[in-house]
Amino acid sequence: MTLTPQTATNRIIRELCESETELDRTLARSASLLATIAQSRVDAGASFADGQVAIMRLVRSISSLTDARADLARTHGELRRIGEERADVILPHESTGSLEAIDSDLAAQAA
Repeated sequence: MTLTPQTATNRIIRELCESETELDRTLARSASLLATIAQSRVDAGASFADGQVAIMRLVRSISSLTDARADLARTHGELRRIGEERADVILPHESTGSLEAIDSDLAAQAA
């Protein structure tokens, strides 16, 4: 199935927003995990060294997620710039822009 420019734009917007949301959720879960590990060590009266390697790895993964989030934000900006330059599609800031409206448009065009 060939996508029209508007359908492709709507799909990209929806998938990009979903990716951003999921990345934020993963970042939040990872930060929560870090807090739980640290609090568990305190509550258990564990040695300061216990679990340190795991904490360091988790902090590195959180840093990587933060870098990925920044790259995804730059991707979002680049795609918006391309869309504005092309001017052959309606971007969300020019319409309702809600994910529900985009999903509805995609469903209608797929039918």
